[in-house]
Amino acid sequence: KVEFLLYNVNGQLIRRMPGNEVEVGEHTVTWDLKDDKGLTVSPGVYFLELRATEGGVKTKIVVTR
Repeated sequence: KVEFLLYNVNGQLIRRMPGNEVEVGEHTVTWDLKDDKGLTVSPGVYFLELRATEGGVKTKIVVTR
């Protein structure tokens, strides 16, 4: 089972996207650029954390307009 967490540059959690159980391998995730309140985020740097039962990964995302 996976879960996606998005943080702003200050480390504040802005979006939690629960996932499903998936097979090991490459997958695509689409983010609608909204926070948990439904507001569109501003351009800037964000951090995506993927949490899974057997580990996880973190990456930086740059939102431009």
